[in-house]
Amino acid sequence: MIYGGLGMEFIVKENENHQLESIVNQNDKYKMNWVAIGKNWGEMFLPDGITGRIERTVSTKGKITEKYIFVNNRDREYFHKKGEIGIAVPFPDNYTAAEICMRERCHAHIRCGESQSYIAGIRMGGEKPNLGLVLKEGKIERYSIIRNEKELSNDRGTIILNPKINNLKPEERTVIQWDLFWYDDQRDFEEKLLHQEGQLLIQLEHGIYFEGEDLCFHIKADEEIWREKEIEVTLAGEKISAEKTENGNERLEEIPRFKANVSANYRLTSKLDTTVSYTYMGSKEGQGIMNSSRSLTDVGVRYRVTESLTVKAGINNLFNKEYYESQNNRGLTANPGEERSYYMGFKMTF
Repeated sequence: MIYGGLGMEFIVKENENHQLESIVNQNDKYKMNWVAIGKNWGEMFLPDGITGRIERTVSTKGKITEKYIFVNNRDREYFHKKGEIGIAVPFPDNYTAAEICMRERCHAHIRCGESQSYIAGIRMGGEKPNLGLVLKEGKIERYSIIRNEKELSNDRGTIILNPKINNLKPEERTVIQWDLFWYDDQRDFEEKLLHQEGQLLIQLEHGIYFEGEDLCFHIKADEEIWREKEIEVTLAGEKISAEKTENGNERLEEIPRFKANVSANYRLTSKLDTTVSYTYMGSKEGQGIMNSSRSLTDVGVRYRVTESLTVKAGINNLFNKEYYESQNNRGLTANPGEERSYYMGFKMTF
């Protein structure tokens, strides 16, 4: 069955199982199919005794609403295992001839943050329109990939979204619902995402962090959420401090223009080695009392007493430099950094 017509931005082709074989924007001059060739959008992966069905609405307002309903048909309670249930969303994230990639292939940027989950499908050539997905009901805890091992470097594979589902009693049901929508570019995606009720946008400053580096990220939200809701930030299960500002740019006051870290290790003997670490932090943007640059030097030694026992000691901030670690109240107050400190410890393996 094909859905589309006057006033509809989406043209979709549905098979007998209500899975989508194609998703096309009727205004796209290339008529790119946002479903990977030979794949079925909405295919469900279910354990025995759990059934699923799809309810789909294609609107004239430029969106598709998909509802996936899962029912426990067992005669006993269903205890959910992570990754056991999956829904295929096969964005065409693969490589072929360059001219085809630029017009008819995409990169799929996925965030699985339980209720804060979305996908930004961005055409490789950068032209609009692009396809977005935002979760409206339920939770997505992770995604998995089904791929052809022979095509590892050229095909990301089929993306499978794995819902987080509570245990289900016999005949009990649960729902996962999301919207599909068109957007022009990254800024347009962010604006449309933040207009969705309850959605946040979380962005890391960098994609890779090395041991010892500060992890910095930004949270954006609709004004109503930002003003009225308490936002608690946890990392690896631990609550961390975060300051909520009215203007996202204010957070940039604590971001240095330059940062460098150099570490050297020298083995004096087969059992004794020493480490010297130098960190330079450039000046920071904005007003405040902590925007000057700083440099810190740390030293340490390690001695292997036996194969199973190692003793270590060191000095942090060797030259006892004064600096400020963080600031608040728009730069009027600040927290001083750690003075020179000493440490000693040991490591024993069994």
